[in-house]
Amino acid sequence: MKIRSVIRKIFAVALLSHSIFAAHAQYSRIEIPDSAAVRTKVRDSWLKATVKSLNGRPSEIYNDPAGGLFQVRSERIGQSIAVAVMPQTYLKVSYIRGDDVEVVDEPSYSLNSCGSWILFKNRNTGADEKIIIRFTENPDIYLQLKPLGKGTTADLIAYDSYLAKGKAVGIPFENLYTISFPAIQRQCAKTIPWDMVLPAENQYGTVQAMISVIRDKLPSVSYAEDAAYNEDGKLYSIEKGNDYKKDESDKMLDYYLKEQPKEISDQGTLVLGAPGFVKWIVDGIIYPMTGKLSRISDLVMPTTTPDPLSKQGVLSSKWNMTLNLDWNRHLAEKVTSLRSVKGRYSYETGGTDVNDNFFISEIQEDGRIVPSLGYTKNVGYESKRLLPLLYVLAATEPDWFYIGAIRHTSSITTGESVFDGNAAFFPYFRDDGKFDCVVFQNGKELTIRQFITNNPNAYVHLERIKSYEGFDPQ
Repeated sequence: MKIRSVIRKIFAVALLSHSIFAAHAQYSRIEIPDSAAVRTKVRDSWLKATVKSLNGRPSEIYNDPAGGLFQVRSERIGQSIAVAVMPQTYLKVSYIRGDDVEVVDEPSYSLNSCGSWILFKNRNTGADEKIIIRFTENPDIYLQLKPLGKGTTADLIAYDSYLAKGKAVGIPFENLYTISFPAIQRQCAKTIPWDMVLPAENQYGTVQAMISVIRDKLPSVSYAEDAAYNEDGKLYSIEKGNDYKKDESDKMLDYYLKEQPKEISDQGTLVLGAPGFVKWIVDGIIYPMTGKLSRISDLVMPTTTPDPLSKQGVLSSKWNMTLNLDWNRHLAEKVTSLRSVKGRYSYETGGTDVNDNFFISEIQEDGRIVPSLGYTKNVGYESKRLLPLLYVLAATEPDWFYIGAIRHTSSITTGESVFDGNAAFFPYFRDDGKFDCVVFQNGKELTIRQFITNNPNAYVHLERIKSYEGFDPQ
């Protein structure tokens, strides 16, 4: 946390289609549909009802004092019976009427909507198991409350990762039936890190603007292994250290890549390899500030020194195992230094490495809860854990983006791994409060889920860079 405070000081001196959206037009951290009044009405008839009486029971609609509509219904979820109290939302539905398509807002009640409150009961014994409350527009973020003796514990979960676990609430579980969500927030103000999951308001505009600029320029980008533009704007071979020649594609940066094209496409006017593409993005900040592009010789300087007798050390004598990591670190430190009134920072002193361990544990696909691996020095994070990590970073570091060095393990030789890819990650919250993360890699745009699917079992080392209003990639 010390490094994060350092970097913050440095920068103290930047068609919703077929989707559910909340009834209130503008997302707010405070204006969450709360069902406390409705739950008070149905406390005895629904929340304290026996499992037998809940089976097959038709749903009911209730008004809250403000005129909002809530549905109460029960359904089987796994080995539990769930009693859900959900606010009315709207689903955009398309109807084909002759030659025309009419899009209408259909009322809907979803377990995944912001403000949904769900009580789980054991299907066999009828005992209360837990309450889940969704309080953002992102259904993978929720508060989980469980009975413990005469009291209650709380867990804060983001994309199957625990930000807080087993925190005492100080309220008897059954009293939660009728307590409002703001009251729970106040009760847990010191034990639940709410700010890690609630988006900052009106602070993502510059990130979104950068995404738009990059997106517009993608058609001009062609992929070519090992290609980057040097400080003079000339096409350059990163590994060879001389002018890039189309028929001399170097294999070193392609040690584990299997499906990347090796020939320069004739479609684009910018020719870029994986590191070169990220450099082009970051130079879109550096050039407007300095009138110069970053020097390749500065970017290839090593930032790690492996034990020469270790397997990685032996391999490093043949392959540049960390070039992609070194490259990103130096790019990030250059931007940090340019924007600081105190002069030059390294990646270590400038806090550009993302090395936070936000999560306590995580839920596996088989339901087991295991300790979270978190950050590994000079390696990064498991690619499958990027979604919760980038969500929290977007909430706690609004209007920043991240460049990542991708580390793959050989599918042929056990124990061999290398940083062999680069990507840029732009996490942000939309105006409706929903989380999004655009990934740019090798001249293409991906969703964060596509990136994770494309890089199973990989690690990603992230560097943080503040977004820039004058962003202008050449």
